[in-house]
Amino acid sequence: MSEIYIVIVEDRHTDVKVIPFENKDHAIGVARSLAKQYCKFETDYEESDIKGCLFNAVYSCEGDCVSVVARKLEEKIEGVTPLENISSADTKWKFVGDKVK
Repeated sequence: MSEIYIVIVEDRHTDVKVIPFENKDHAIGVARSLAKQYCKFETDYEESDIKGCLFNAVYSCEGDCVSVVARKLEEKIEGVTPLENISSADTKWKFVGDKVK
């Protein structure tokens, strides 16, 4: 199993953004940078400890925030066929190399 680190940007005015990283420190650095970049008023920026998050920063008075969580990737998920074992005959999609068309 591999562990990945996911930066989650939750802003009330846009869709939630999810950005995966292989390196925890890089994910936290990007999350902190994004939160500071999106913050309009310095007094709104606040980092806090939240259970389940490696990092969390609120950057607006509305509660918009950036978080980092760690998740494990399963090498094999029961009942799911790896993409490389699927042919276009098995699905309505047409495969071109490793891309779905």
